[in-house]
Amino acid sequence: MDTSVIDHFRSLSAVSHTTPIDTLVLNRFYSIFAVVRDDNVRGKSRKGDYMLTMVLLDPTAKVPLGVSMFAKTIERVPEELKAGTVIKLSNLKIQEFNGKLQGLSTFQTTIKQYYFTGSTIDQEGDQDFSLAKHLHSWYTARLSGNLQSDTTLMTKGRRNVWTISQLKSARDCFDLYCQVMCVQQQDGLGGMVLLVSDFTSAAFSNGVSMRDESLLYSVAKDCLRVTIWDDNMDVENMLKTNEGGPTLAQIERGTYLFLRNLFSKDARDADGTATIEASLHSERGEKSMGGRWQILDRDHIEVKKIRRRMEEQGLTINKDSTNLTGSTKNSYKGFNLLNFLKT
Repeated sequence: MDTSVIDHFRSLSAVSHTTPIDTLVLNRFYSIFAVVRDDNVRGKSRKGDYMLTMVLLDPTAKVPLGVSMFAKTIERVPEELKAGTVIKLSNLKIQEFNGKLQGLSTFQTTIKQYYFTGSTIDQEGDQDFSLAKHLHSWYTARLSGNLQSDTTLMTKGRRNVWTISQLKSARDCFDLYCQVMCVQQQDGLGGMVLLVSDFTSAAFSNGVSMRDESLLYSVAKDCLRVTIWDDNMDVENMLKTNEGGPTLAQIERGTYLFLRNLFSKDARDADGTATIEASLHSERGEKSMGGRWQILDRDHIEVKKIRRRMEEQGLTINKDSTNLTGSTKNSYKGFNLLNFLKT
């Protein structure tokens, strides 16, 4: 990267009273000018807040800056942000998440977008015009490859999908496509515990002590134990729809799931053997990005991959796991999920 580009950006930032990404410090509030790397669309959190996540770059950034915006009113969060949009964020709080700096909005945070038409900017009368134009020119040059730089910074974000076979140690924030082998009870915590499999060979010994017949298929050694829980432990909230997704009561043996933002940890089974377990926190917090789950139908492309693996292994449904509807719905070996959630 030409140092003159960075130096010019720093001087313009000083004039506009904004801070370059590489000088941000933890637990402080800043105003920043940056370029949006990925396309983003406004959504709603589990608590009903409007939210928008984005990844930001500027000429000084050695790593992208992730930012999450939350607001009670819809007008405070843009409906969408396109890649390449120049924005100014004011009163943005910088915190740490997964060992990296992250921007988090507060009720004082404001966002302003700069729209370009050809080589000009619509808000040319704005006092920050020079800085916005400089950022737009820098981004365009980097995107076209005219500037020597680390091209990985410009790589669009992709889903962080893993398979069970890839989990060899504790990992923060990954996604998983799987099928529920059985629903288990977890005493005292009020969460929902599943044994799931994607029919890939687990790289860890999970020490599942249940009889194989208790599972949908005899794949005990390739199961991952996943706990879905709600920080508020609110039974009524746990049974509500998950932003158009399922209720917990709809998840049963045989259900195909997409689990987003899982956290795995090292654990020990009943015999003391090292293993890995995962959890999905439905509430967003300092240690969680806020997990989501979605029931998938048999025609989903990822479900077809799971079914193909199962068929290649010649697996057949266990004889006492054939009835997955009717009287067995929400039940497992005499354990009723609805009654459990209400205790």
